[in-house]
Amino acid sequence: MNIKRRLFLPFLVALLSFGPFSPAPARADELTPRKLPLHIIEAEQDGRRYWYDDRIPRKEALALLAYFRASVSDPVPSFYAVPGLKGYYVVSSYDEKTTADDYGRRLYLVRKGRSGYEMIDRTPGASYSYILKPVFFFGHGRMLSLAELGTEYSWGLQAYEIRNRRLTYLGPLDAAVDSGENVTDPTPFATVKLVNGRWRVEFSHDLVLDAGGLHDRTIRRKGKKPIVFELKGTEFVPKEGTFLP
Repeated sequence: MNIKRRLFLPFLVALLSFGPFSPAPARADELTPRKLPLHIIEAEQDGRRYWYDDRIPRKEALALLAYFRASVSDPVPSFYAVPGLKGYYVVSSYDEKTTADDYGRRLYLVRKGRSGYEMIDRTPGASYSYILKPVFFFGHGRMLSLAELGTEYSWGLQAYEIRNRRLTYLGPLDAAVDSGENVTDPTPFATVKLVNGRWRVEFSHDLVLDAGGLHDRTIRRKGKKPIVFELKGTEFVPKEGTFLP
């Protein structure tokens, strides 16, 4: 046996011992929480509409509705079960505790205990927005909610974190999608990542910033790469170099 063959055979045996080739594992400093699919049910009680996601039993939704109508003045609440936290619910609704700077639809974190429901947290109001529709991304012990604001068109998103059984407002993410006929919700194109413990939101679509505002403008993807938003202070902003103006 020549020397080349002697060197090659041990190398081949070692290579085969590792099994089939597989891609390198994801970086430990970059994690991707998964998006929770939501299926919303529209219902009516005593002539007034409300909404709840289909992970909530109808009996539970009615109990939440009774609690909210007794404690918060709103004819049209929406209820969402918090993934991974049994007995916790996020509610999109109004209340009467408003000020000149804090009013409109907001999110509430509600807990079901032995003696009934308890309101744990409430976020700042969304001013004149008709809607506040949350979508949840969760995994690796963290959870981010992106909630669409809007009237006849989308205003963009508000970002919230649910952590340690608290609901914290992180700030706005001022982006929407131009559908050709209107400006719409960008969350169908969103992926959320945790990079070194910090939230990052990526969009696989061109975006409109400040939709309907005085300074609205479109930013475009660079080829097939996503547009990246990072949390800077009290808002999510597009990362330079990840988009074309």
